[in-house]
Amino acid sequence: MATRRTTAEFFDPQAPGVRGWIGIVAGSLQIIWGWFTGRFEGVTRYFDSMSPRARGIVMITVAVAMLLGVGALIAGWYAEFTADPIPVLADALVAPYNIDMRYIPPGTASAEAIRPPSFGTFTFVSEDIPDDSRRLGLLNQCLLALEPEDEKQEPCDLSYRMTGVAYGKYMSGDRSVHLSIQHYANETQASANTLSLFRYARSIGQTGDFTLGGVGEVDYFYSYSDGWVAFTWARGPWVLSLSSRSYSTFQESLEVFPY
Repeated sequence: MATRRTTAEFFDPQAPGVRGWIGIVAGSLQIIWGWFTGRFEGVTRYFDSMSPRARGIVMITVAVAMLLGVGALIAGWYAEFTADPIPVLADALVAPYNIDMRYIPPGTASAEAIRPPSFGTFTFVSEDIPDDSRRLGLLNQCLLALEPEDEKQEPCDLSYRMTGVAYGKYMSGDRSVHLSIQHYANETQASANTLSLFRYARSIGQTGDFTLGGVGEVDYFYSYSDGWVAFTWARGPWVLSLSSRSYSTFQESLEVFPY
């Protein structure tokens, strides 16, 4: 009486034809699974029981399977990397809030004359400079050429002397922003002093994104110190800075500022 073949016998790696190829693939998967699960002894016995031809084909199949797996991982990493490419330099130097497209006040005007009466929902309320630095911020003190209150405070050394200065406090409801304006003899001096202000801001607090030294369309930098967040930038012979104690108020004011 004929005995019925089991599935393992039917897909024997040493069988001829298609049955043998299926057995080789199944055996290769079994070997790979054994390596992953640490069952090395059983895998070794199974591998040794094969004919030399079957062992050679299994080794090739295992190698191909592993290479395909590694290739799939590399392809996944490449796809993830190229999906969000590193920006080119020109993109990285684009000024925020489109300030490079905004109006540049004439260099012959005075600092007080270019101070806007309002922008967005913010209205000019005062030009009186607060005596207490906590109501103004250290960076604004530097911008307005005020003497430091504390002798131990970092000195504010600017490369060039300004030819004009103005200050303005703006309110929108109970929210406030502060504007400092510096005027210089030319654009080169304004750009150089923006770099000096950046160094000072870094010495008294933290600085964020920046483009300086004329490498972009606009010299600018973000900064944070003593509770004040500020954005300072140069346009023509002007250096301007908007600051607030509230980041959302500060951001809203920048979006609607005219220069």
